[in-house]
Formats: sequence, C-alpha cells, structure tokens
Amino acid sequence: MIFTLGHARTFCQDAIGSGVNPAGAKALGVINEATMHLINEGHWRHTIKPMQIRTYNNTVPCPEFVKAILKVNLSDRPAFVHSQWYEFVDGGPGTLMNNQYNTNTNDLADQGMFPTFFPIGDTAMKLIAFSTDPADTLKTIRIRGLNSNFETVSPTTPGELLAINHWGGGVEGVMNNPAGYTTTTSGFREVLSIVKPVTAGYVSLYAVDFSLATTVPEILFLGKYGPNETSPSYRRYKMTATSYLDEECVIALCKIGYVPLVYDSDPLLIQNLPAIKSMCRSVHEMNHGDLKMYREYKADALALLDAELRDGSAPEILFDVDVEMSMGSLPCAL
Repeated sequence: MIFTLGHARTFCQDAIGSGVNPAGAKALGVINEATMHLINEGHWRHTIKPMQIRTYNNTVPCPEFVKAILKVNLSDRPAFVHSQWYEFVDGGPGTLMNNQYNTNTNDLADQGMFPTFFPIGDTAMKLIAFSTDPADTLKTIRIRGLNSNFETVSPTTPGELLAINHWGGGVEGVMNNPAGYTTTTSGFREVLSIVKPVTAGYVSLYAVDFSLATTVPEILFLGKYGPNETSPSYRRYKMTATSYLDEECVIALCKIGYVPLVYDSDPLLIQNLPAIKSMCRSVHEMNHGDLKMYREYKADALALLDAELRDGSAPEILFDVDVEMSMGSLPCAL
C-alpha cells in the first residue's frame, strides 16, 4: 500500500510529543521536518523515480519534487549527466551556448537551481502571469530579478508585485485582449526569485513583448506553479550538442527531493512508517536540546531504511562504465 500523511499522523502520534493533536499543524510540522532529515541521507526505496519529458530550448527543467537527475537517456540512448564543473574543466567543452555545438556528445550539464523552468534569453522582457482560477485575480506574486543592465529591479521595494490575470473566457492559453492585461512595469533579463501566495489554481508565468508592430505579442513560457508552491525552485540542465530549436525526448532516473506535505491524502516521500516515527522522536529530542538522543533516534531511523533496502532486493551485478571508453581499452596484466 501507499502510505499517506494521514497514516503518519496516526502511526507517529505518540512520538511527536505529549499532548500534541495528531491532526494539528504541529504534528504536520514534525512529520515534515522528519521527512526533510531522512530524504537527504540516501537513495531510499521509493525515492528514485523515472521521469519522461519532451523539451526544447537546450533545456531540461525538472519538476519541484526532483532533486537531481542521476541517469538519463536522450532520444532513447544513454547519456552522461555532468556536474556544474563540466563547462570549466581543463580540456572541456567550454561555455555551452544556446545555438553552439561545443561538443559532439549529446549529454546533460547541471546548471543549478532556478525559480523558472526556462531562461528569458538575451533581451529583457516584461512579465505576465495567468491563473486557471478567477479567484486568484485579487492576488499578486513578488518577482525579484535583473534588468537589461544586470541591475536589480526595484532594489528597495524589493522587486515588483505582479497582479495575476485570468485566462480569457476561463480557457487556459486564451488571451482575449493582450494589451489590456497587467504586466510588470520593468523588463526582466533574469528572474532571481518568486514569492507566490497559495492560490486556487495553477499560475503560469510568461515573458512578453507588446512592442512588436503586430497584433500578436512575442510570448515566452517561463514556468507553471501549483497552488501550494510559494517559493518555487527547480533544477535545470543544459543539453549539449543540440540547438535551442531542436526537440528532445528525455527519459531520466531521478532522486526525489523534499516537498512539504499539505493534505492527509499526500503520499509520504519516505514510505517507511517506523523510520518516520523514529525520526519524529529524534526531531522532538532535538527541539528540546537533547542532541545525544536526537542522534540515537536518527540512527535507528536510518537503520530501518537500510534494512528496507536490503529486504526483497533481487540479487544483481550492475557494471556501469561511467567514462567514455570501451572494455577493450582496459589494460591487462601480462
């Protein structure tokens, strides 16, 4: 079965703290904190997930729950996943540009964490936001970033508050009167952070240019944020040996990262209730200043997760050559 937050509230209630309501906000906070501690400690069962997307613009943006891509197939062929050092190593490809083939190998290069799926590009543009629910038109999101001169936009405000628009006729993707929608006052070359309220619908963010001598503005998709995403951040990868116009199919094996649980029906990121319970005790001891008991209960939780990895795992011999070479290149002893 798939365990949920509701299961954890009941199972862990005597570990969270004496007199704490298991259905309350404090219990939720302890369970989330316990999950945050454990998920970073290893590749536990159910924390490695496949992901399949189709993308353009040399860019592979990951969903909020993906911490990192571990392995990847590009156009159905295995490829390498390089770290952020890749563009700077001696003898490496150098800076990976949007329309430049620095290398003949089709791989991924980690670019770090960003508040949008895609970059804006070389030209500063105004931003516009739309929600799928009309109730969100009374809300705003705060956007901080850089202008065309790479200066901070409204540094003392800070950033700009952008009013959320509603799609024309309530149909996602439809703009009835593009020039009549609210945009940012400033142009943004890069978005550095977004602070968004809890919304009723999904909020899409675009870069837009209404200055063109046509009735259709230039619009670039930047990101789409779920109702409970309030401080979005996504890992982004650059694809090598491909043009920004090329379409790519990406199948990846990913490590899941921490995302706060909200609803009792939310599946637990750590699907091991005894480990969550032990870690809740650990968090309780830490919050009360007993670091010795904190470490002991945490060790118990990790031992339970290790045991789960060993239990039921089919024996296998996985030999993965993670460098560009063939077996014939291996030296042999004479």
